[in-house]
Amino acid sequence: MIDRREEEEGEAVSPLEDLPLSARLVINYLEFEHLINNKNYLTFKEIIDGTGLGTRTARNAINLLRKRGLIEAYLDVKERRRYMYRLNFRNLTQDKVDVTPRNVHYRHRHRDNTKHDLQNI
Repeated sequence: MIDRREEEEGEAVSPLEDLPLSARLVINYLEFEHLINNKNYLTFKEIIDGTGLGTRTARNAINLLRKRGLIEAYLDVKERRRYMYRLNFRNLTQDKVDVTPRNVHYRHRHRDNTKHDLQNI
């Protein structure tokens, strides 16, 4: 079955767009903690406290993300009943920005106010 948005726009729908909002919130929170606070692993309680989701909603979101391979769960070595969650970057493909320059034109002024053009670098 083809999604209507895919038919209308002619583009493939991102795998994250068909996730529920709660699952996207969990992914965004894990990304934030990883990039900003340098925390690779988060507990279930930290995810609930950070996202504000209910226990059942967060559990369902985490289970869905685990089934799709977007996050991984590990048993905590210190407390064996507790799981630690982290992003699986190999399966997480978000919008990648193409940074290859095309026909780049730079204008640079020297101290003596002469212009120098750099083209197609």
